[in-house]
Amino acid sequence: MQAPEVDGFFTRAAITDPLPFLAEAREHYPVFRSPMADGQLGFVVTRYEDVKTVYANAVDFSNAYAHVLRPAHDAGKRQLDEEAESFDYNKYASFLLTEDDPIHAKRRDLVAAVFRAKSVNDLTPAIHARCDRIIDSFIARGEADLINDFAVPLALGTILQIIGFGDQLVGRAYEWSLAAAMRISHSGTPEQEREAARHIAEMIAYLRQAVADIRTGKPFDEGSIAYQVVSAREDGDFLLDDDEAVSFLHELLFAGNETTRATIVAAIALVLRHPDQMTLLRQNRALLDNAVEETLRYHSTGAAIWRIAARDTWIGDIEVPAGAILNLRMDSANRDASVFADPDRFDITRKGSKAHLGFGYGLHHCVGNLLAKRETLVALDRVTERLKGLALVPEACDFAREPHILAHAFKAVRIRFDPGN
Repeated sequence: MQAPEVDGFFTRAAITDPLPFLAEAREHYPVFRSPMADGQLGFVVTRYEDVKTVYANAVDFSNAYAHVLRPAHDAGKRQLDEEAESFDYNKYASFLLTEDDPIHAKRRDLVAAVFRAKSVNDLTPAIHARCDRIIDSFIARGEADLINDFAVPLALGTILQIIGFGDQLVGRAYEWSLAAAMRISHSGTPEQEREAARHIAEMIAYLRQAVADIRTGKPFDEGSIAYQVVSAREDGDFLLDDDEAVSFLHELLFAGNETTRATIVAAIALVLRHPDQMTLLRQNRALLDNAVEETLRYHSTGAAIWRIAARDTWIGDIEVPAGAILNLRMDSANRDASVFADPDRFDITRKGSKAHLGFGYGLHHCVGNLLAKRETLVALDRVTERLKGLALVPEACDFAREPHILAHAFKAVRIRFDPGN
């Protein structure tokens, strides 16, 4: 049968507060269609098993959705074309998120080893040290902006180190990352899109220079991701051309900090907003791992993802025509009561939290998920251990969601604590 048409989901109001809408949909119309910004009907998939099934079926549901990420009117495209002179905009897409196999598998293989358990374990002392240095920088003040003072330098600093860039780039890279997030959020004004395009053009110029430096033999960390990606060869030729290398490095920079930063903030904010959970965590540090998994389930930083129907197919008894655009709602799947008992409760002792779909599923399960979890765990551990008298500053917090169709991030979180040294 045909999916019912429900107005209002792809609107700013629904995107910034989607859970009530999605809860009703799970119960009454688990796969529905709703008008998108360009007027066409997008399919929205809300139940856990359906989301997981679509993720697992890479034959019927394609990852080639780069065109969906661009705003409908795309006021920034002309700006980007003008400022990123000679850059092939058609190659400005992500290789891990928006490609199918075999291209996806080949690109993933380039970086997979860096994100495996052994590599993450080896990197953990550096993450720990970075976390403590950041806390040292503000602990004497007794207050801090959890996003800008802590999560940004931790998440961005870590991924910049892995890629092969230094901490001096954190400020600029944060602007680039926010610009990229705004462009794919479908929420910016034309002027905001043009401003974002200016930042993206600056990023392209920086990454293009890094690619040129590596290929002309200038000193560069040969153990870094940038060096591996840019130097990779196939049949004697470079595996990626210059524009492809720039796009790939941008994807790693963006994906390596956006989700991680928001999850770090959410983990700390959630235990502070639920004092009973903070008490449990202080009494039993072995709960740290599960606290991270429960944050990923409850908060669902990776709120949704797109898929394209590769051919006429079905989701359960719902017809899905070839070319249909699907919005898979992980934030809804992670609140599905058929999988998670009392799903609207944040519970760091919950059994089965790991079943969440916060990092996707199947072939496209996030390659950096272990690193993101480890950064969040270390951050939650060090902040709750070192900052005595830790509490939120309610008047300086805004727990509304940013207007992003694919992600869930708090707007503002400020903490206070006993000044130390």
